[in-house]
Amino acid sequence: MSRFFESIDEEKEKAGRSELREKVYDTDEKMGKKEKRLCDLQCKVKELEEESNQKVFDKQLKKMLVDVKKAENCFGRRVPDFLKMFFASDRVERSTHKKAIDEFMSKYECTEEPIEEKENRKIEEKICKDLSKILVIRDGEERKKELEEFKGSTRDETMRTKALMALLSIYVKTGNGAKMLEIMNEILDCFVVDLNASAARVMLLDNVDFYLGVIYEKLDELMFGMYERLLGRLLLVDRDTVEKRVLQFDVFKMHRSVETTNPLFKLIYIVRNGTQEEANKWYLQIKDSIAGGKIEQEVLEEYGIRSFKNGDFEASYEVLSKCHPAMSTECKLYVELLCVILNDRIRGSPAHKRFVEEFMEFSENRFCLRSGNSRVEAQRAFYLLNMYDVDGTAEIIRRHCKCFDENVWLRGFVNTRLIG
Repeated sequence: MSRFFESIDEEKEKAGRSELREKVYDTDEKMGKKEKRLCDLQCKVKELEEESNQKVFDKQLKKMLVDVKKAENCFGRRVPDFLKMFFASDRVERSTHKKAIDEFMSKYECTEEPIEEKENRKIEEKICKDLSKILVIRDGEERKKELEEFKGSTRDETMRTKALMALLSIYVKTGNGAKMLEIMNEILDCFVVDLNASAARVMLLDNVDFYLGVIYEKLDELMFGMYERLLGRLLLVDRDTVEKRVLQFDVFKMHRSVETTNPLFKLIYIVRNGTQEEANKWYLQIKDSIAGGKIEQEVLEEYGIRSFKNGDFEASYEVLSKCHPAMSTECKLYVELLCVILNDRIRGSPAHKRFVEEFMEFSENRFCLRSGNSRVEAQRAFYLLNMYDVDGTAEIIRRHCKCFDENVWLRGFVNTRLIG
């Protein structure tokens, strides 16, 4: 996952903070617009208060005033207290933009609010300010700790949801699948309690396939039950996006035989329950529509390996050669065995070139001794074939394909070399 590096200068630090805010508060403009802009302004005020260089302060203040004018429609009849206090500070008074600020403030009349409404507003602003301070903490572990405490103590569901989204972003970067499961369930709980959590709802659902993909890579059997329950909850809010992830989990983790109308997973059903000919026929119908994602690769790997075991090496190579470079270790083994079997037929292809380059490492096995490493055995098979030892080559291949016929696939290669 991403590595964290310390900023070299303050400009880079500010850029990092801005990026974090964008990730946490990036929402649909129609949803949560007021809350987002006010929180963004509070973050910028906090950054300016910490700026020690007066010239840089004036420069950044000028940029912030543009944002303030854009956010005016969020103020109502009065300027937010955090902004009013900032504009009244000594540093702003000494800035070159004092006149522009005075003109801006003169447009707002100071009106008294009912005591209860005023107190509620102060509480809301304090909560938002507290979260804004947490979000700009540079140390990742400290920020995570503060967010965990904040989401456990606040009664404001909107702020709690935003804190949870920030935590989810942290656990995505660290690849902590178990914590991602926990946080995503908590976010879904917030949607039930707080109808105003629409901004976070959009952000979660826009990225739900990505989040589920990260969790899937980290799944172990202890997490299966919790992951399956999360999928069930998400199906209720976004069936179209989540359904493929449900099939992926059922087919590859739970090893269930699922008869489905989904074209991609229908291929797996045919592979497991039909004939090789039926699988090849269906693959030809859908291959042009198959994307290049990890789910698609997982399906193609199973189809390609099953084709190999059934003795359909050409179909196997066509599919498995497309899976590189992110293929599994098992898939790499079968591609290497195919380079031995098909050899001259695929010479010059990217897969064959890679295999020959890696074969150079075989020199470490000078005596061509049998190895417990299957990939080393594939290289040994290639060596034996080039030494015209058809039987030795076939013995290695037959461990992975019992129906392998060396007379069909290897004799021609040897005869061509012997005849010259």
